Amino acid sequence: MEPRGRRSLPPLMTTICAILALLIHGARCFYLPGVAPEDFVKGDELKVKVNKLTSTKTQLPYSYYSLPYCRPSKILDSAENLGEVLRGDRIENSPYVFKMLERKMCHTVCRLKLDAKIVKEFKEKIDDEYRVNMILDNLPLVVPRQRLDQESPTVYQLGFHVGLKGQYSGSKEERYFIHNHLAFKVKFHRDLQTDSARIVGFEVKPLSVKHKYEGKWNDEKTRLTTCDPHGNVNSNTPQEVEEKKEVIFTYDVEFQESDVKWASRWDTYLLMSDDQIHWFSIVNSLMIVLFLSGMVAMIMLRTLYRDISKYNELETQEEAQEETGWKLVHGDVFRPPSNSDLLCVYVGTGVQFFGMTLVTMIFAILGFLSPSNRGGLMTAMLLLWVFMGLFAGYASARLYKMFKGTEWKKTAFRTAFMFPGIVSAIFFVLNALIWGQKSSGAVPFGTMFALVFLWFGISVPLVFVGSYIGLRKPAIEDPVKTNKIPRQIPEQAWITKAIGFTERYCYFLHFFTERNHHAVRSHMIGMQEESTPRFNMGKNGSPYRSNYSGFVTSTPACPSHTWTRMEALRIPEQSFSEAKEILIGGKTDSWKIPSSQSDSLNKWAESARFSIATLLEAYLSCNTSNPIEEYKDGNTKVKLDRSGPFYFISGAEGHCVKGQKMIVVVLSPRRRYTGISPAPSPAEFEGPAVAPTSTATSLKGSLVMSLGILLWGLF
Repeated sequence: MEPRGRRSLPPLMTTICAILALLIHGARCFYLPGVAPEDFVKGDELKVKVNKLTSTKTQLPYSYYSLPYCRPSKILDSAENLGEVLRGDRIENSPYVFKMLERKMCHTVCRLKLDAKIVKEFKEKIDDEYRVNMILDNLPLVVPRQRLDQESPTVYQLGFHVGLKGQYSGSKEERYFIHNHLAFKVKFHRDLQTDSARIVGFEVKPLSVKHKYEGKWNDEKTRLTTCDPHGNVNSNTPQEVEEKKEVIFTYDVEFQESDVKWASRWDTYLLMSDDQIHWFSIVNSLMIVLFLSGMVAMIMLRTLYRDISKYNELETQEEAQEETGWKLVHGDVFRPPSNSDLLCVYVGTGVQFFGMTLVTMIFAILGFLSPSNRGGLMTAMLLLWVFMGLFAGYASARLYKMFKGTEWKKTAFRTAFMFPGIVSAIFFVLNALIWGQKSSGAVPFGTMFALVFLWFGISVPLVFVGSYIGLRKPAIEDPVKTNKIPRQIPEQAWITKAIGFTERYCYFLHFFTERNHHAVRSHMIGMQEESTPRFNMGKNGSPYRSNYSGFVTSTPACPSHTWTRMEALRIPEQSFSEAKEILIGGKTDSWKIPSSQSDSLNKWAESARFSIATLLEAYLSCNTSNPIEEYKDGNTKVKLDRSGPFYFISGAEGHCVKGQKMIVVVLSPRRRYTGISPAPSPAEFEGPAVAPTSTATSLKGSLVMSLGILLWGLF
């Protein structure tokens, strides 16, 4: 017997296995649904892209270069998908270019001379509260803000305001100020193995600075006297938007190492600031649904048990054939309604919506529609809607055949054109109006042709194909026969028609609480939005600096009484909330609050929360030549009897320059504060307790309504 040999692989298979073995090696992979991470080393170029200007006030986006901002030598449009175009995104390059891990301070971008047209454009955008959006490494530019609670200290707002406005004292004319200096902060996470870094955050602090320079302007080579290339901006005078003035745009950039990994960099952007109220709405709605469902089930079970008991008590066959209870309507419940063809169209459209929503949610759960994939959600929903036309035609045809209809082509045509046609008509009208406003939200003609092609070229044929498949299926048989003569149905009472409101109450409650929460949150954020976290307090005759924030604004208290100057600035949309009496004059330790004689003003100020508010040029320059009031007796009591800032400047020679001046601002916690700040930045916010929102009222209302429905159902 010959020894049995081992079976060998064919030569081709051996070659393939050898090649695969050689290709096996360690590899660095990225998450499939997202965007591939990009590694940077020191000195790599970072290009900032600009996006649209957005406003919650007008809802009309505009291109970044619709305003006369600094432009690069050649403007290049980034490739955009269908969803980005429909959202109004216009991503372009910008003159803001960084070097990785290289700090740059007060870099000049360009100079802009203002004429009447430019001034009008900037003022319109400031009035409409437009925000500038930028992108770095696919991350949107954000402005960090402090939350009212301390559970999560920081939230982020997309983009920064074009500018701000306010009124000077003694004048009703509003002044406009532009944010022309941007202090960027790039956060990165370092890879210790490769010594490379990945960008995980892109923040900005917008400032309004009136730059000055010596000699003639020579583009970027001109030396600015208002800032140091190796330090921060040293000017507190804001840049006003006026004709025949010039605006110099500058920026800073610094890099900060972060513990946040690249895979988690979007977590901070997606931080929800209203988790508590969301949970309240969800739990409240769930309790109402369960309560009403239990009540309806109890009533139906009682009725069924009563009917079954009556059927069991029947003695003769003739009595058993008598129609009572549910038998009264068994021959009419499956009767085709009037306009049954429209019902089939609505059902088919609903199936199309449901399929689109279901598949979109599945893709979102798998991560394919992450925020890093800009425009992906809109594109996915549109394409899924088109391809779900197959199921829409199938569902409408099956139901139409159940109703024994004969004009299936007419029903398929309505399914394909009725709802999309109405939406398209509204879309084209709105798009024409947006186009007239020269907004970037207007869909270009090329994109509209693409949408029409998706509709007529894909969706409509799929609807007819689905209808054809549905008609080839056997008709759905009714479980009972339908009477030829319809039974007369009595008219319903008006109270039973109104009960349908209860099933929509949960949606109304969620919307109502959501609206009130966002109104309160927007108001409180707006009051802190244009504040600066810098506070100077004179202590033992020498100034020192610390960070505070709140309603009242203060700078160094004057150690000597001599004489003091007070100026006031009227700020629109404010109401007086509470007046404070502060003793002005005397020695440092004698500054008292009359309501608390035991505490000096310095001690009270150190324990309070402060932030820089509106600054006037005269206040900043310590100009005491034309004061509104003078106090020289050292024991003057000033009553702050209205809202707004009050300015106090020491008149002693050289004292104000050393920082011995004070601002006291009285604001209303129920109105939005818009101040004139040369350097708005995120500030920690801690003010008076906010009035309770409507959640408690909604809870009481829901309990009262539920009790009324329960009583009505039982009796």
